[in-house]
Amino acid sequence: MKIRYNPKLKAHARELRKQGILSEVLLWEHLKSRKMRGYQFMRQKPVGDYIVDFYCSKLKLAMKLMEKATTEDSCMIMIWSDSGY
Repeated sequence: MKIRYNPKLKAHARELRKQGILSEVLLWEHLKSRKMRGYQFMRQKPVGDYIVDFYCSKLKLAMKLMEKATTEDSCMIMIWSDSGY
């Protein structure tokens, strides 16, 4: 399934990959190279009109980490259905 995204976000996503916040960098160490049960994750992926921090197409899972948040809001997880992105 092809993911629709705003092409204007592609360059900005590249810049965000270079600047990662500490929580993103630490989580990426566990997700990259299919270390998480063999699932492939992408970092700073444009999805629709957003750039999500991590995306796994097989799981249809997108994660956005919050830099300064309370414990309850430290990670926002969005799941897209087959009819979504």
